[in-house]
Amino acid sequence: MNSQEAYELQQKNIALLKEKNPDLLAPGKARDEQDVFQEIGMHHMPQDRTRGYLRLFPEDFIVEEITQKDTVVRINDPSTIVVGERDAKNRTLWFDLIKIGIPTNIALRQISEAFDIPENKIGYAGLKDSDAITAQKIAFSKMPLTPEEVYTKKFKNIFLSHPSWGNGSLNRGSLNANRFTITVRTENAIENDTFQKVIDHISDHGILNYYQAQRFGGQRLMTHKFGKLIAQGYHTAALRQFLFHTSEYESAFVQKTRQEAKSVAPDWKTVQKIFMQFPYTFGHELRAVEYLLSSPDNHIGALIAIKDQVLIWSYAYASLLFNRYISEHHDNLPEKIPLLLTNNRHETKIYNTYLAEDQAKEFRTNLSDFKFIVLRSRKGPTKVYPKKYAIKCLMAA
Repeated sequence: MNSQEAYELQQKNIALLKEKNPDLLAPGKARDEQDVFQEIGMHHMPQDRTRGYLRLFPEDFIVEEITQKDTVVRINDPSTIVVGERDAKNRTLWFDLIKIGIPTNIALRQISEAFDIPENKIGYAGLKDSDAITAQKIAFSKMPLTPEEVYTKKFKNIFLSHPSWGNGSLNRGSLNANRFTITVRTENAIENDTFQKVIDHISDHGILNYYQAQRFGGQRLMTHKFGKLIAQGYHTAALRQFLFHTSEYESAFVQKTRQEAKSVAPDWKTVQKIFMQFPYTFGHELRAVEYLLSSPDNHIGALIAIKDQVLIWSYAYASLLFNRYISEHHDNLPEKIPLLLTNNRHETKIYNTYLAEDQAKEFRTNLSDFKFIVLRSRKGPTKVYPKKYAIKCLMAA
């Protein structure tokens, strides 16, 4: 079953649920902002910050990629005109990927299924926000289809534009920056001059470069916890928590489905049947369970079957430690600090206290079964200095 079929089946079952048991469609409990900050290591935050909404609607948060050639991938400039021709040298088909309200990895999976192309043949520079409208370059290496054939496929909340033939591809990090257009809906009116001074201060002095809640799993806020379990070597616990851990912040039907699945495990056939009621929401869980049907005792193998998720979990745990460090050392930070996932033990000495507390000092050994997690030296900026293009305060009518 591909993503589109899973979505359609789930919508049909959601409609039945709405008719028979609408209470199960109630949203989960809302998270308190301060609790979120504490959970993801953001302990040094201004206490007098203005209250308001970010991302109330996808159009409130627009992300446009700035490529290594310093060009902006725009959301408001669609085109189906093909640039260049395919030949022996130019066999990569480039597109602008514009998506609304979905994660990058889900968009790429839908595209890969639609064109029967392995996901690893689609190059991209980075994951873009899900609760947003975003635009970025993607590259299809050795694309067997023409741009015209690509356009015959229609996607929900995904658009492909500006096709061009070229060579090469994209790797993670192959971009200069992102351009953000952000609408903040505040509780009270803010004077333009006051806001201008705040933005000027941020531009001049920077702000701590925290990884935000989306890196840690959105409402469920569990990806760093799964990553920590794997770093500790508790692979079975990581798998079971991923499949069955319920959160009061998830929708009622999601909580109920996980509880039902847990009650019958390890009867993986029945677990599969339960998750198949909502195959779009539980798509990753179903991939792990499908592996367990044939190898019920190989929990590492089941994790490898969802390697895209395990990679995200590992990054999330590394991001948690990064957040904790810059939060606790905010007054005396170098320009950059190493990230956790490196083989250079000297570089990760700054995290030793946290790793000891978490009983994860042997994370390199515990990650060794997951060859797709590449340990290499990387550093992240401790502050960002956003460039200001324009600001405007608007009063609601």
